[in-house]
Amino acid sequence: MSPTATPRSCDVVIPARNAEPYLAAAIASVLAQSLPASRIIIVDDRSIDGTAAVAAAFGNRIRIVVGEGRTAAAARNLGARHSSAELLAFADADDVCHRERLMGQVEALLGRPDSTMVFCDAAYTFGSGEPTGAVFGCPDFNGDAFLGQLFERNRILSTSVAMVRRASFDAVGGFDERLSHAEDYDLWLRLGGSGRIEHLAEPLVSYRVHAGNLSNDREALRRCEIEILKKHPIDRIRCALLDTHGQAARADLELSRVLFRMERFTEGEALARAVWPDAPDRALHHFTLGNFAIARDDLETAAAEHHRCLACDATFAPSHNNLGVIAATEGRRRAAHEHFGAAVGLRPDYSDPRHNIDALQQGRRSGLRYTYAPLRSVLRPSVGIRDGGLGRRA
Repeated sequence: MSPTATPRSCDVVIPARNAEPYLAAAIASVLAQSLPASRIIIVDDRSIDGTAAVAAAFGNRIRIVVGEGRTAAAARNLGARHSSAELLAFADADDVCHRERLMGQVEALLGRPDSTMVFCDAAYTFGSGEPTGAVFGCPDFNGDAFLGQLFERNRILSTSVAMVRRASFDAVGGFDERLSHAEDYDLWLRLGGSGRIEHLAEPLVSYRVHAGNLSNDREALRRCEIEILKKHPIDRIRCALLDTHGQAARADLELSRVLFRMERFTEGEALARAVWPDAPDRALHHFTLGNFAIARDDLETAAAEHHRCLACDATFAPSHNNLGVIAATEGRRRAAHEHFGAAVGLRPDYSDPRHNIDALQQGRRSGLRYTYAPLRSVLRPSVGIRDGGLGRRA
């Protein structure tokens, strides 16, 4: 930031519920910013451990607000109501901000007055704080058509990487307090629909992966995501996807995948079957049709489509995983192991086939996991409890 630039006021909101092992590091990282926060607001959300004492030890350098113990969304909104700053940065109590985070994000927003928010990349760490070596980024970011990219999937790791304009946050109503999970994704979609979102391709946050992360609950995430997507008319979603891809066939293929996530299977499959994709999209097309067949329990068709996917792209690891689940369901253990092994061989960081191998070895066919989306370029590291619950690799 140039010496003549005047940074606008920026507060940091940190919700904390039973965060005693991590909170001190989170607060210290915000206090150490090269651009100081106007205020650091800790929302002690009815913790029953030593969270309150950890926060109190920082004295008047922070402000502590007592939450109602409801959802994380409610805690963040409460923190926001105690802020008078023009900019709001969010951080989770188990994450750590790098020294230049606030400076970089304030600069980005000052440079684009039409933007509603900015997010950065994040480096994964184990619960102990040890880096995993993996960085969650958004390498395909398209600032002119990011809303469509968001409808395809959430490309922003968590609230810990986000800074929003207070006026934009208030205009869309803040976080939806009815959502127990994915409330951040819901907010990003609403902010992306009201203005431009910026991206800093730098890992300015360390995201701690451990067994207590709310994002570990896949079923709750799935249910909340359905409710979130229902808020947006299908025509609006398609327009955003068309802005992103520029081609009706690709936009409709992606829309069929959105409909799959909404569990509108009949409508989504009909749309996918009507699409005639170009050569680069054929693997994704067959993968999508295979997943619709799984949804209606037509495993023969599902297997055929996933084999066609691999014929188009032999490196498409999720189709190997799904063929493995189909084989295991049909009692073909050897074929199942071969497909799971192929998936892991292609992507050693891919957790679904590893989980499925363990489930097969333990005789738990009912616990097998399909994969319904293409893999990200960087996957979330797997964690265990070897370091006393602080989330080192198992």
